[in-house]
Amino acid sequence: MRRIDSILTILLLASLAFCAVYSLNPPTPRYFPLERAWHVTAEGQGPGMGWYGRSGAALLGGLLAGCCGYLWTALRSRHETRPLKPATVWLLSAILFVALGLTAAKIVHEQQVWFVKSPAPLAQPAEAPADSSPQVTGGE
Repeated sequence: MRRIDSILTILLLASLAFCAVYSLNPPTPRYFPLERAWHVTAEGQGPGMGWYGRSGAALLGGLLAGCCGYLWTALRSRHETRPLKPATVWLLSAILFVALGLTAAKIVHEQQVWFVKSPAPLAQPAEAPADSSPQVTGGE
């Protein structure tokens, strides 16, 4: 396997793994600013910042798939030196573009759903007792 074929294969595997993990939305750390707390969850009640954990999990999945692809192409290149056929390269490229398109469509759909959600009710502060108003004394 030629070097350019190895690079293409590694990038394809890493990108597909990234898209798959990002689309699956596994439980990851998510920050909830109204609660000022972190929770490990896939979805939460109310506004939460899940992009960081979700992207981190997807990057980790892509990194692991890229490492596996590197090992696979390194072992394969010892036994096979012929290049990938042009049809195979086109097919792999088409698979990559379809995966990226599906991931982008999922992100757009999630954003549309999130923007039309009614916000979670905010916790009302406890009312102060009526006789706890500050007392003004006329001290001279």
